[in-house]
Amino acid sequence: MRLEDVFSRAMLPWLREKLGIKAITTSPKLENAPIQFGDRVRMAHSPETEELGVAGKVGQVYGQTTPSSSGVEVVGNPAEDYAIQVDFDDDERTLWFAEQLVEFVDHNAGSTMTIGSTTLVRTESGDWVQQKPD
Repeated sequence: MRLEDVFSRAMLPWLREKLGIKAITTSPKLENAPIQFGDRVRMAHSPETEELGVAGKVGQVYGQTTPSSSGVEVVGNPAEDYAIQVDFDDDERTLWFAEQLVEFVDHNAGSTMTIGSTTLVRTESGDWVQQKPD
């Protein structure tokens, strides 16, 4: 999986600066996606989500990808070459979904992510901001 498939557009400048990563590119679909890494989402009711037991469940977005590049298996029939990975607390499977099966709930404000010694906190607007040391 590529770094740009996981991290949202808002995080890429920070990653470039803090981690010294020079070449991160994203596809326009990943950059402009309404659902981003860390968002809380609800799964739509469809034959595919019902069969997997995730219809109506709420989870957190852990990744976005271009299936033709990454080779992931996608649940549903994607309208575009794009898929969203959703994590559910009570389910250990790694599941990638067609965009139309994933409904935005909120940006999961207050969630945190630590990379090295830096901790980022999610805001209500969906930005990731560096947490100030105590």
